Amino acid sequence: MNVRRQQRLFEAVTRGGFPIPVVIDGKTYEGTRTHLKGEDAATLYGFEDRYSCSVLLAPPDPLPGKGSRVELAGKAFVVIGIQLFAGDISCRLDLRENF
Repeated sequence: MNVRRQQRLFEAVTRGGFPIPVVIDGKTYEGTRTHLKGEDAATLYGFEDRYSCSVLLAPPDPLPGKGSRVELAGKAFVVIGIQLFAGDISCRLDLRENF
């Protein structure tokens, strides 16, 4: 797998889709909002974490931990899960609204 090529493709998809600003520790990243299927969210997080949405982005450095606060288009969320994809090309942050 050509990691650099995959990174460029991911960046093009992020810019070409519906880019959304993601603020993590005061630094702004560009991501794409997405959602897990209901049964996947329930399997991963049950009903206690109150999954709201996910965002795909290039892995920030450092990665936020579970319970970290992020802003998605100006709205506050809390990270309930993180998944890195092959070659650390991208990551998915699973979020819940900051109640």
